[in-house]
Amino acid sequence: MRAVLRILAERMALRVGRGLWILSGIFLLSACGTGVAPERSSSELSLRAWLDGKPAASGGTLVLQAVLPEGITELPLPTPSANGLEIDLDNMGTERLGERQVFTWRYQFRGPKGSYEIEPVVIEIPGESGEPLALSTTSLFVDMGAEPPRAGELVDIVDPSPITEIPYRALLGLSAVGVLGAAGIWVAFGRVTVRC
Repeated sequence: MRAVLRILAERMALRVGRGLWILSGIFLLSACGTGVAPERSSSELSLRAWLDGKPAASGGTLVLQAVLPEGITELPLPTPSANGLEIDLDNMGTERLGERQVFTWRYQFRGPKGSYEIEPVVIEIPGESGEPLALSTTSLFVDMGAEPPRAGELVDIVDPSPITEIPYRALLGLSAVGVLGAAGIWVAFGRVTVRC
């Protein structure tokens, strides 16, 4: 009996060992890639805009920066615009950051005192499939020599008028008093009979 149990235990150990080798092989094969390079996602590409410092009463500096793959060496000059502001290119530069190209443009803007919105800037670059890929910034809000809008709660929103509730309890109480009064009058005067 012991010999049979020993033989069964040895066979089970061989099967378990062989199963571990098979599972290890499957694990290693699943870690291998497909050999196809992943497509470039738009998250690797960016176009950002920001103000360099606080704008003075007469103007300030706007910076645009595009981070693109290294194959792109030239871009059309972005043209930021804002109603009421004059925006001129101050300087531009290109640098390499790892496998990416970084294009930077610095603009000077001038205008009368007030609050302005610099509209989003859009540039198109060639995509991998040949179709153009559009990158854009967000709007920037500039206050030059003007008080910025009040922070905090929404200033322009007016609270609605308070909702008037119908006093159901008072109406119910008055109705009960009225019903009891009518019942009392009926009881008091309803028993009077007129005999002729």
